[in-house]
Amino acid sequence: PIPSEWLSDPVLSRTEPLVLQILANRGFKTAAEVSDFLFPDFSAVIKAVGLKDMDKLVERLSRALNGHEKIVVYHDYDVDGICGCTIMVENLRRMGGDVEFYANDRLVDGFGMCPNGVEQIMKRWPETRVILTVDNGIVAFDGVEAANKLGVDVLITDHHEPGAALPSAYAVVDARRKDETYPFRDFCGAGLALKAMSALARRLRRDVSEVCRSADMAALAAVADVVPLHGENRTIVHEGTRVLTNGDRPAIRALNTVKNVARVTAHGTVAFTYAPMINAVSRMGQDTRQVINFLMEPDEGKCRKTALWLDEVNEQRKAETAREEDISQKMLAEENNPDPECIVLYNDSFKEGIVGIVAGRLKNRYNVPVIVFAPREPGLIKASARSVPGLNLIETLMMLPEYTVKCGGHAAAAGLTIQKADFDAFKD
Repeated sequence: PIPSEWLSDPVLSRTEPLVLQILANRGFKTAAEVSDFLFPDFSAVIKAVGLKDMDKLVERLSRALNGHEKIVVYHDYDVDGICGCTIMVENLRRMGGDVEFYANDRLVDGFGMCPNGVEQIMKRWPETRVILTVDNGIVAFDGVEAANKLGVDVLITDHHEPGAALPSAYAVVDARRKDETYPFRDFCGAGLALKAMSALARRLRRDVSEVCRSADMAALAAVADVVPLHGENRTIVHEGTRVLTNGDRPAIRALNTVKNVARVTAHGTVAFTYAPMINAVSRMGQDTRQVINFLMEPDEGKCRKTALWLDEVNEQRKAETAREEDISQKMLAEENNPDPECIVLYNDSFKEGIVGIVAGRLKNRYNVPVIVFAPREPGLIKASARSVPGLNLIETLMMLPEYTVKCGGHAAAAGLTIQKADFDAFKD
């Protein structure tokens, strides 16, 4: 039944009873929870504090800005990492920062901050004093150690599951830390970036409303990364979709023109138009710097040219995805197992940037966990994995240390590398 306190609440009493019934069925307990869900207050998200190490991160960034130190944002190459990087770079530069950004080549270094990435940063920007990660870093022990040896402070913001210990960074902000007491834990990387930049703006006594203009990027990332849309995430997406609809960002206006978007929606436009086009860049081996520069570009004419290029790259990605999905279906047919408990596939022709999409589609079709491998460097193969409710993927994979060369992710999605020679044993 609908709780009586909801019906007596001055706001909720005017809400459609069917909506209240649905929320009661979903497990909402208090009138405050329902009000927060139906009428999100974005200012409350921006003002909320308490994440561990956020004060240390903000203090170090403040010192870097005041001392004109070089800051490099080390981001992941997917939508979440790209949008989170955009949030950090545009706001740090607006605050006077000397800021650059870097991402791994996924075909060379794969996911996460690594020693080679630190080496590349120092070659390009030898004056770097701070590396600020977004959407990666929580298991980057070697990468952080490499930076520490060079006297570079590492500030980690990530939302992936940590291991038993944390890297020895100057600050580690991750709501999934084992010792975290913050009430909300389901941020994406860009959501944490938005909170970090708002906290920095307050410390510097800057106008926080400037940071709020970046809510469009946090909303795009939250939808693309399929984080749960409740609590602060729902509020971020609610506000960010409003900013996207306003068309304040020239890059978004250009995408809308190229794709004939008349009305922006989170479940439609963001999930099935913007996100695939941005993700396609790294999946097809292209440089993600072009996307971040595009998202920050004030010239709408230049934006339109890049939007057309993004559309072309995404069409190439669609063709490759269809090819790999067709091969996967033929491989499953040959296995002659109509009711698999899980699906584990490898093919020499698969591309590392595409197997995550294939894994997701197979998971949706068969409703079982799916792991799809592609060739990596000699002797190794790398997979994207997708899970179903009830099986925590990253916990399961961490129970197989004898096989995994490298592994990271969260409950619903993960990436891993194994020896090619171990494939059959791993599949068993």
